[in-house]
Amino acid sequence: MKRIMVVGGSGGIGSQLVTSLSSNNEVFAVGRDEEKLNNLKNKLNCKNVRVLTMDVSRVDQIKKLFKVTERLDVLINCAAVLSPIGLFLDNKLSDWKKNIEINLLGTVNCCYYALPLLLESERGKIINFGGGGAAYGRAGHTAYASSKTAVVRFTETLATEYPTVDINVIAPGAYKTKMWNDETFEKGPESWGDMETLKEFIGFLVSDKSDGLTGRFLHYKDDWKNMNGKKLKDFMFTLRRIDNFMFTKKR
Repeated sequence: MKRIMVVGGSGGIGSQLVTSLSSNNEVFAVGRDEEKLNNLKNKLNCKNVRVLTMDVSRVDQIKKLFKVTERLDVLINCAAVLSPIGLFLDNKLSDWKKNIEINLLGTVNCCYYALPLLLESERGKIINFGGGGAAYGRAGHTAYASSKTAVVRFTETLATEYPTVDINVIAPGAYKTKMWNDETFEKGPESWGDMETLKEFIGFLVSDKSDGLTGRFLHYKDDWKNMNGKKLKDFMFTLRRIDNFMFTKKR
């Protein structure tokens, strides 16, 4: 039984992951919404689930969180906000700041305090959530795309520095969760994500089957079932997206 922390555990995706992982693991569900966390715990009625209320953008709260976490095997960072929405100059810088504090710094903060515990685990794992815009420009979502792109680069660097921990970032697909506000909900992707496949994907990354798979930017629809981490160590730095066109273009 592994000890797993799901940051963003009160959200639409996070709560689903807590539910699916709690059957065979000890799970800490972490989030800002205390009522939703307690409702989730009561609904599951499972002794393997503990709920902890905190704001990932608050370092003082994160310090207290990890003081009560004596052991940790897996950290899943899926806390995020989508706003502000609209063209760059139409946004408020204060809204940008909030987005970066939660999406980027929240991930960095949790990794900083979790990593010492994960280094003591037999094979610690970090799963960071990227998002739409991390691999391509996403007009109207500049703050979200920028913060999630930074999460990708941060993950790659962290995986290089700490090779004994599996550290990956994923594109989970788009789901109808509270993260989508009224303005963007109906303008979402034509095809929403498949939650069952995502849960299977996370289950794979949490399991020993993914040992050695690290430093990767993975989409939940990738052929992850056939990935063997021990054979992929030569493929570090795959988060980099360099277009060969710029080197082959005739001048």
